[in-house]
Amino acid sequence: MSEKTSYRLDIRQLPMGKHYYDFLLEDDFSGYRESDADISGKIMAKIDIDKKQSTLNLSMSLQGIIYVPCDRCLEPVALDIDNQQTFALKINANGELLNVADFDLEYEDGILALDTLFLEEILLSIPIQTLHKEGDCDEKILKILNRYSKEGEERYKTETDPRWESLKNISEQLKNN
Repeated sequence: MSEKTSYRLDIRQLPMGKHYYDFLLEDDFSGYRESDADISGKIMAKIDIDKKQSTLNLSMSLQGIIYVPCDRCLEPVALDIDNQQTFALKINANGELLNVADFDLEYEDGILALDTLFLEEILLSIPIQTLHKEGDCDEKILKILNRYSKEGEERYKTETDPRWESLKNISEQLKNN
């Protein structure tokens, strides 16, 4: 096993047999920067490839922690990532992958782009709603949120600025006329 800095594999040049690759995805992982999501973290990606004459079995494992903004207070929330994915691909006589569109893999000129695959799996691991555990959100933000929520809105409606009282009377007088 070796530490790789390139997230691309040349499938055509890969000899037959089993191959193992480890990738460390940290905050400087280009996929994080290219996505619209605000993600950071540290993930260990393991790729196992079994290349045969006409098939390629690719197993991917992602394990680590990512940080995404809390939907309530926007402070980072730690999420554990533990994903496994397996792809069974066919290879034609020229060494090109077939049925790549079924898996939406980025593959061009014999090079398989793993960074896109890593990013998609990471993004799919993020729940629809990401929140801190109860009591862990930023208190200042929660006070502001509470003020503008429906319950807070009702509380502030009862506190009317006295300068507006005279204008209210004018509005009511116009309605009666």
